[in-house]
Amino acid sequence: MTEIVEKLQCPDCGGPLKAAPGEAIITCEYCGSAVNVAVGSKYFLNHSCVPNRLSVADVEAAARSWMSGGFLKPGDLARKARIVSMELSMVPLFVMNISAETTYKGFFTRGGPAIQRSGNLSKDYFWKVVGRRASAFPAREYQVPLSAKVTFTMDLVPKGAKFLNAELDDAEAVVKAKQEIGDNQRFLLSQELDFIESAETDAKVRDVEFLHVPVWNVRYEYRKRIYDLMLDGQTGADIRGDIPESGGKGLLGSLFG
Repeated sequence: MTEIVEKLQCPDCGGPLKAAPGEAIITCEYCGSAVNVAVGSKYFLNHSCVPNRLSVADVEAAARSWMSGGFLKPGDLARKARIVSMELSMVPLFVMNISAETTYKGFFTRGGPAIQRSGNLSKDYFWKVVGRRASAFPAREYQVPLSAKVTFTMDLVPKGAKFLNAELDDAEAVVKAKQEIGDNQRFLLSQELDFIESAETDAKVRDVEFLHVPVWNVRYEYRKRIYDLMLDGQTGADIRGDIPESGGKGLLGSLFG
């Protein structure tokens, strides 16, 4: 049974706040204010939302369309698959505009003697970090439909949707983003260097935004096995999906741990 934090009130409307252990930013179900649990005060980072625009019928149609396309899928998948469940989740994301500069030293050895190289690798990033600690949501690959973004209100959360509070605050999200960007910078360097002697990345955050995005979690059965599919609730596009293969295994796994 989920433990609830007691005696926590919304600083805006005074309504009771429900927070599960580990949650850092919770949204008041009465007025929609985002609240920092650690200090019990309003969370001042801009809170936006990408509205869901898909009905259950739209989701099923999008799932069937996904099953019908792609050479990797069994030819009878759309015809024989049975949709078991469809659940809408409002997923918290931190979206950041970050500039990174990596000072590096290394060696290029391909096809001849080692040549020492050094310099700076500069790159701008539009980086995303999901606000849940145990999540398989592919934040990096996910294309946020920012053109549909609006200021968050509780009216934008459809009835019956699973609303997920953030388990990270913006400071933790920034630390995670910087680590991931540093790793990515090092990966880019590895394409040009055979040995990296040093690589120090300075990542500067220009902007951080907190938003919720609609994700439909579809489960379907095919040949007596269960598979998962994620669909964007704004566009209907597939985010990631299990594709049945020989041996009955899928390529995705669960969405949230």
